[in-house]
Amino acid sequence: MGDLPDGVNQADAMFTMMMIPHHEQAIEMSELVLGRDDIDPEIVELAEEIIAAQDPEIELMEEWLDDWGMIEHHEGAIDMAQGVLDDGESTDVAELAETIIETQQVEIDLMNDLLAER
Repeated sequence: MGDLPDGVNQADAMFTMMMIPHHEQAIEMSELVLGRDDIDPEIVELAEEIIAAQDPEIELMEEWLDDWGMIEHHEGAIDMAQGVLDDGESTDVAELAETIIETQQVEIDLMNDLLAER
């Protein structure tokens, strides 16, 4: 299983993965504001500031995910869960392993989508 580098844990990686689409939504909403003519200049300025601040943060977080090899880390969890499904006896552990496979695959798909958008 791929390990995260020293000083980075699963909470860091999850925060980063979830913050990227959050920032992307803020940018999309800001761009909607900028596309209108009847918006207060202070709101236009705020929208421009949001885009200027959050776009570079998205790029930074995507670089972190690349560097951390998060996709490999999640694939390792799927491999371990599949191993216990193949060889384990406990139905409770098997149910958890199936849940892990499903949730990790959803997160892998999200990360692949995020990387493909770059």
